[in-house]
Amino acid sequence: MNKVMNAIVGGWATTGIFRWASGLPGVQPFDSSQWATNFQVQANGVAIRQVSSSPTRTGDPNLFSDPAYAYQSYRNAYPGEFGDRNILRLPSAVSLDMGLYKSFQIVERVKATFRAEAFNVSNTQHFTGISSRGLVRDPWTSQTPGGAAPLPPSTFGKFTGIQGTPRVFQFALRLDF
Repeated sequence: MNKVMNAIVGGWATTGIFRWASGLPGVQPFDSSQWATNFQVQANGVAIRQVSSSPTRTGDPNLFSDPAYAYQSYRNAYPGEFGDRNILRLPSAVSLDMGLYKSFQIVERVKATFRAEAFNVSNTQHFTGISSRGLVRDPWTSQTPGGAAPLPPSTFGKFTGIQGTPRVFQFALRLDF
């Protein structure tokens, strides 16, 4: 190539990092402040039937497709119990970061390097954090009027944040002499 075409088209380099992570353990709902153990921490709720996370991504994102069912699937820990841990999983996360680099020889002893980098190229948001603290009630002692099972608060199972950051671009110009 001639010098002009080489300056425009030649010598570019790319980099990239692709990450896929399975879902992190989700926070178990805590009991209703009954402190079932002698430790200085509140116990987690205990599942009384099988519960699995099935995140909804439309409307108001929630860890559970049926929050009422999930809420009614937990009871307070009995004295001496610690409660369940790590049985719920947050959604998996995928991320792609990319960079584009080009070096130019300006004069014999001076070189410039241009860099353009993008983090979270696809701008995919992965939800994390669940609103669940202090929400579990004992289904046998906290019935609603008429004997129906208790309904969850409106925030139960809602995602409270995102993993990582939205798409970010950065540009740099470096001179070596």
